[in-house]
Amino acid sequence: MGLISLAAIPFGICLGWVALYQIVKSISSYPSNKHICLLIAHPDDEAMFFSPTVIRLADPTLYNTFEILCLCPGQEPALRSTRTSELIHSASNLGLDSPKRVTVIDDEDSFPDSMTIFWSAEKIAKVLSSHFSTETAAPRSGPDMLITFDNHGISSHANHISLLHGATFWLKQMSAQSRNAIALYSLTTTNIVRKYISLLDAPLSLLLYLTRHNSASATATGFADRYIFFSAFSSYRRAQRSMTACHKSQMLWFRYGWIVLSRYVSTNDLQRINV
Repeated sequence: MGLISLAAIPFGICLGWVALYQIVKSISSYPSNKHICLLIAHPDDEAMFFSPTVIRLADPTLYNTFEILCLCPGQEPALRSTRTSELIHSASNLGLDSPKRVTVIDDEDSFPDSMTIFWSAEKIAKVLSSHFSTETAAPRSGPDMLITFDNHGISSHANHISLLHGATFWLKQMSAQSRNAIALYSLTTTNIVRKYISLLDAPLSLLLYLTRHNSASATATGFADRYIFFSAFSSYRRAQRSMTACHKSQMLWFRYGWIVLSRYVSTNDLQRINV
């Protein structure tokens, strides 16, 4: 009886995973035919923190144009080119349709890689303005949706936190009409227990989403106040491969623990930020 019960545990986990995925899928409506930009600090942020979001919103069935804008390729000069290439490889693995959808800014003076140094909001805004300028020889439209970290940066990482401040500063410089046309979202930081209980956090995340989400809050542009993403097993493995196979230069011992224990590899919840 003990062996049967033990054998039933993985079956129960798989059954619960499938059921939870189907529930999230059935209650969720995601943006389609939109220009979406993920603003990150470093190569591997897209895999370690945002992979459920990227995999879903870059899915071809949604017809979105999904791009990644990264502001710092790292502090080691010899690895910057490598890390940029790894980000492009990871983005492709997660579903982006072209290397041209990945932009990496290499400006160590403005954006040093540091847990404790906050980047200038004005300089981040300047990068965003330049990146999305419509006055260049090759006009670039959008984005309709801009996604980044929240005010806690998942791990109180100063570089991560700076991105929301910079994005907010950028939007505040616009006219009300232009600002309202861009939906800004941040990735929710959880407490340390939830952060490291992997799939076990998904039911709680779903419950919190259901109690906080306002189904009538979608604006005229079609964006909701919150989104929740929960990966199927195949997408979960894709996220892990983005680290182990794509970001090889960053796979130190503790990152193996992260891709197994972190809830962000399987679950994301985004909240819209009103500017």
